[in-house]
Amino acid sequence: MALTREQILGKTVIGALEICNDDNEVVEVVEIVGQVMDINEEQGILICNHDTKKAIGLPLNFNAFKNAEKGNYTMKSGARIKNPDLTCIMRIIKN
Repeated sequence: MALTREQILGKTVIGALEICNDDNEVVEVVEIVGQVMDINEEQGILICNHDTKKAIGLPLNFNAFKNAEKGNYTMKSGARIKNPDLTCIMRIIKN
């Protein structure tokens, strides 16, 4: 079952945004490490990046968010995150 807006807002999330071409091949992966700061129809799910403090907007897809298991996570970038609230993997097609 999908998480709700209330279960996502304000939570720490780690994951990836897979950007694909028209053939559904992954051409870029953007790591997501931050806090969900807002959810709205215009900008989608806004996550404030922990390092850069810049916001990234994700599509309004609550199904992509899952409760994270407790533990230490190491991202491909080398960032280490302890006990995030949520994980998220989204795939989008870049036109």
